[in-house]
Amino acid sequence: MLTLPKFFVAGFMLAAVPASAAVTLITSEGQFTAAGTITQATNFDAFGSGFSVPGNPYTVGALTFTSTDNLVVGTASGFGNTRNLLAYDRWSPMSGTISGLHSLFGFKMTLLGAASPVTATIVTNLGSYQFAGLVPAANPGLSFYGFQSGAGEHMTGFTLASAQGAGSAPSTTDYLLGAAGIPEPASWAMLIAGFGLVGAASRRRRTAVAC
Repeated sequence: MLTLPKFFVAGFMLAAVPASAAVTLITSEGQFTAAGTITQATNFDAFGSGFSVPGNPYTVGALTFTSTDNLVVGTASGFGNTRNLLAYDRWSPMSGTISGLHSLFGFKMTLLGAASPVTATIVTNLGSYQFAGLVPAANPGLSFYGFQSGAGEHMTGFTLASAQGAGSAPSTTDYLLGAAGIPEPASWAMLIAGFGLVGAASRRRRTAVAC
């Protein structure tokens, strides 16, 4: 029977990482951006200072905002926000889809209207995850919320719902999409070579004992 050396088996097992259903919340923007490569950054600063209707749905890059009444609330709209924010004209919830293989998804959020806890629902190719009780900074402040999926998992959609509903609108900007860092092929080669050295050393020790 053909028996592969242990270090080759370990190397192949490590290279074939199985899918892992898990999404992690990251509230530090620096930690989030350091987790991988950001491939899309989207804000709404180019819209006017009043109210703007970007489209229903509204697609920009890999993001499609699917709320039936998307609304960009400008800085002169009377709500006191100092950045243009995307919201749902009927308050809550706002929703969207994400195309491509993105394991990193983040945004900045506040509430226009009444303060209320927010539940973020993150949907991936492997499942749906709820993050309840998010309390963003009071307007005009903004809080960062980032989400990182597990191995073999990518983001496909999201919903942001305030507990109060009418009168409390989750409002967002500075969306980020990206891919978490994975070892380069050269790193895999070095790793497998390392297993080889460990295996060779183990064989030498066994030979020395036998002698």
